[in-house]
Amino acid sequence: MTDKALMVNAEEAAAVRAIFAEYLSAGSVRQLAERLNELGVVSKRRTDRHGRVTGGAAFSHGALYNILRNPIYIGKTRHKEDLHEGLHEAIIDDATWQLVRTQLADHGGKTISSVRRSASCLLDGVLFDSKDRAMHTTYASKSVHQDGTFRTKRYGITHCHCMVQRTNPGWNVCLRKNLSAWF
Repeated sequence: MTDKALMVNAEEAAAVRAIFAEYLSAGSVRQLAERLNELGVVSKRRTDRHGRVTGGAAFSHGALYNILRNPIYIGKTRHKEDLHEGLHEAIIDDATWQLVRTQLADHGGKTISSVRRSASCLLDGVLFDSKDRAMHTTYASKSVHQDGTFRTKRYGITHCHCMVQRTNPGWNVCLRKNLSAWF
């Protein structure tokens, strides 16, 4: 950045041009991601102030959508909903930008025609506690540090859904002795 203007990195600009060109020929972000993997195009590697290295991995679909929709590559900047001319040079020409935007509009945002079912876990309704009550699975997520990056670890817990009825003396309180499972 010089005088608050972005400077074009030639190597990264070539990767961005390749992403736009491959998207136009592939026709979808899914096929683009596959093609970029074949070509060995990966995200930018960064080293933070603590020496941790991130990036250098295959592009996710979300990252590719963000790149393909980012007006910074045509020499503009966005502030809220407005586009303004930037102080930096464009990497992508306007014709390519418009073709990509049209193709994205034609392929995205459609209504899902199938009915979605709620996710069920493998052990739901299979395990029972000592009082013959069905046990159900829930989960908790925790951020863990692994290989220099933070990842989300998901822990599954199977427990019974107990009800306490004060009017019925036959009901006992479940002590919720949980059966833990990792998945």
